[in-house]
Amino acid sequence: MSPSIKIFVFIVGFMQVILLLAHYVLYRFGIGTFSVLEKNRYIFGVVMILLSLSFTVGMMLVQKFENTLTGYIYYFASVWLGTIFWLFLAVIISVVVRYFIPIESGMYVFIPGILVAMAFAVSAYGVYHGSDSVFVKRDISVKNLPDSWQGRTAVFMADTHYGNIHGKAKAERDLAIIRSVNPDILFVSGDFFDGPKKDLHVFSDVYKDFNPPYGKYFASGNHEEYAGMSASIDALKSAGFIILDNQNIDVGGVQLLGVPYTTNAKSDADATATTGVLSGFMYDHDSPSILLKHIPINTDIIKDAGVSFAFFGHTHRGQAWPMTLIVKKIYGEHAYGFVQKDDTLFYTTSGLGGWGPPQRIGSDSELLLATFNKK
Repeated sequence: MSPSIKIFVFIVGFMQVILLLAHYVLYRFGIGTFSVLEKNRYIFGVVMILLSLSFTVGMMLVQKFENTLTGYIYYFASVWLGTIFWLFLAVIISVVVRYFIPIESGMYVFIPGILVAMAFAVSAYGVYHGSDSVFVKRDISVKNLPDSWQGRTAVFMADTHYGNIHGKAKAERDLAIIRSVNPDILFVSGDFFDGPKKDLHVFSDVYKDFNPPYGKYFASGNHEEYAGMSASIDALKSAGFIILDNQNIDVGGVQLLGVPYTTNAKSDADATATTGVLSGFMYDHDSPSILLKHIPINTDIIKDAGVSFAFFGHTHRGQAWPMTLIVKKIYGEHAYGFVQKDDTLFYTTSGLGGWGPPQRIGSDSELLLATFNKK
């Protein structure tokens, strides 16, 4: 079992423990607040147990049995995973109101009822907002940019997470959005696939007939490893993507570079991989360059190498509050958005899809549309 798979298993196991505890709290609150749940406490308890296991079981089912039914189970479980947080927050607020704010006894049920309804409404909004996609538009000025690149446009994207939640229809909608701006080149910085889905060609083949004049390029992410790195790369190659991992490809006088995925956290392995791409005899510090890397770590190596523009994914900008705050704490200034350091412009996208709950609250599903100009 690879280190990244072990980390993934640990994360899922830890989440399952948290989910069991959260559902127990919901159960105790429910039977203590609403008479209808107290009268049907055994049925309610069984429902809570099943819901607490739904995400882990759903993920295992789609890995073992890939069909429409298991796909729907996994999707429902993923939506519920997001909903449970808002319900838990509603419980906390209800308890605070009940014990610390003087209210009439008749409001003890009314206020929790309103808060629970709001929790479901917020979750529904997150699902709706997560299905929207927007363009972030930016003119990027590059020193020594060749004349052939002046005014050229590129679409950068990451974290589409195509699989059992973000399916083929989502891939087709994403490609329609990309086609609408008719870019000269397409870049994908990791997590094109989500993981459990076995037939990866279902998604990569959507992009097969899309061939921008300067090509389409890909650098790997951690979910390609979960899906199977070899199978992921084969599916993307068959759709015409050029794999940038450990490559330096000259396109019209601009170096296109790709750092392969190694680890989720800042590490010697990642530093070695990043340095390896930028220290070889093929890399020219004085020529313009575009670098794809999935995780925004070891950025000083990129800056010191004088890369013109570096594009990252992975963070999802936290995807939904309060993860937005946690991601900011972990990745700092590279958690989301543009950062200029010396001659290097960095951008970390919030991603086009998402992992886990198909919801976005406090972040957008986005693509970067960049227009290159001479500095």
